[in-house]
Amino acid sequence: MNNKKLLHTIGFIIIALGITSIVNAHLGASPVDAFNVFLHLIISKHIPWITFGTVIFITGITVTIITYLLNKQRDMLYSAIFLFVVSAFVDGWGLLFGLIPEAVTEILVYQILFATFGLVMCALGVTITLSTGLPASPYERLMLVINNKVKNLSYSKIIVEGSFFILAVILGLITQKLFEQVHVFTVIMTFMMGILVGIFSNIYNKKNKKGEIIYEA
Repeated sequence: MNNKKLLHTIGFIIIALGITSIVNAHLGASPVDAFNVFLHLIISKHIPWITFGTVIFITGITVTIITYLLNKQRDMLYSAIFLFVVSAFVDGWGLLFGLIPEAVTEILVYQILFATFGLVMCALGVTITLSTGLPASPYERLMLVINNKVKNLSYSKIIVEGSFFILAVILGLITQKLFEQVHVFTVIMTFMMGILVGIFSNIYNKKNKKGEIIYEA
């Protein structure tokens, strides 16, 4: 595995840590993660052994297939490989978070800390994966495909995230746990993720230009 692929993998491992931390905070997750949490709750009632990471993989593969059918780019297969990394490490990080006493996770201060930490980790992980130039996540690829149709990246982002938000609300109402994953941090993530990625990208670019961080293919 060359340096870029290793760095790309590390980025997704960090994203997995961020997702796990945010989900366990119960203060609101991104539309995609909220959808996956509620879908896992529904499926696990019928298939008890299925994990949250497995559901993430299934959803991601579905989006990958849809995106591939829309643009027929073979490098979508790389996205599927890194999906496996995210799903596996989400389950791994989940085991570690499961060791934290429930009495602690129910304290608002700790919930805010978990959610904030998760947001920062997700932004850092996204920055790292973007810096490698390797294929982005299936959701970002789908957004770009839609952008080719509507010619507006902001609208494309709204279409993708808005669709998952609607689905998350529907499943949240079905599970009667809507506000555990569709809450204040859902809004915060929507506005802060791009800002944090921009900050981390600027820091990375400055260090890279100074020669402090050098990655070769």
